[in-house]
Amino acid sequence: LGRDLDAAVHRARVHHDRIALEPRRALGREAPPRVVVALAGEEGVGHALAQDRVVDLPGYGNSDDTAYDVATFTSVIAQAAVELEVDDGVMVGWSLGGDFLLQAAHLLPDVKGYFLFGTAPVGGGPPALSPFLTPAESYAGVTTQYGFVADLTNGQIDDYVEAFFRPGWFAIPEFFYEDGYRTDPGTRQAVLTAASGLDPSFVAEVPVVQGLDVPVALLHAQNDAFVRLDYLQAIAPGIPQLWQGKVIVVPGSGHAMQWERPLVFEVLLEVGVAGG
Repeated sequence: LGRDLDAAVHRARVHHDRIALEPRRALGREAPPRVVVALAGEEGVGHALAQDRVVDLPGYGNSDDTAYDVATFTSVIAQAAVELEVDDGVMVGWSLGGDFLLQAAHLLPDVKGYFLFGTAPVGGGPPALSPFLTPAESYAGVTTQYGFVADLTNGQIDDYVEAFFRPGWFAIPEFFYEDGYRTDPGTRQAVLTAASGLDPSFVAEVPVVQGLDVPVALLHAQNDAFVRLDYLQAIAPGIPQLWQGKVIVVPGSGHAMQWERPLVFEVLLEVGVAGG
């Protein structure tokens, strides 16, 4: 990748209000730094993660557009973490951001743990269970497929954004819609290419998460429109250092638990893997 990768790394905005890396404290104790990959722009990660290093990958948020494949995304994550000197911290991933963190795990050998929410590790899981709900099973219907569709109308993007929240949720911030309009359609095409087995840089994620020798927290929203809880529970016993020994289900929340249940989310974040 050479210079192209270096350029991609510098285009990927890494947001934080301090230049120096200062010790973060969780419940009165010093805690490791956190790197957040959420694909929802800086604002979308919610208040609990607002003071962490938030990586906008190419094609999302405030970063530039480019050509996309899994290798590009994961290399950007790894180089951003190294450049910020937080490659030995805790990796926090929301939804597809968690998948990209697992894809990048081989590039970040010093990570202290993973805090994944709304993420379904794909590839290498039980063949009888899909990681995702079908349109017939989900309250969001066909909208559940929109993450794999390159060209969406603004109306379809609105529906996709609203599917991230539980039915009847009335306080969706406007910037979620703006981030949806801004996202380069090529990113969704890249996800489809990987899901179709046509991206040689994609690696099966279930063997990755089950091979990690650091703590892993796996959170699921009770009213998630996309991820199948039975699938997560099926792969959970194979994760050697799974936090609490189980998938943590956050009640009364849709996919965007950091917004719908912010206090519960923050407690789980600070007492769990990500708190140190």
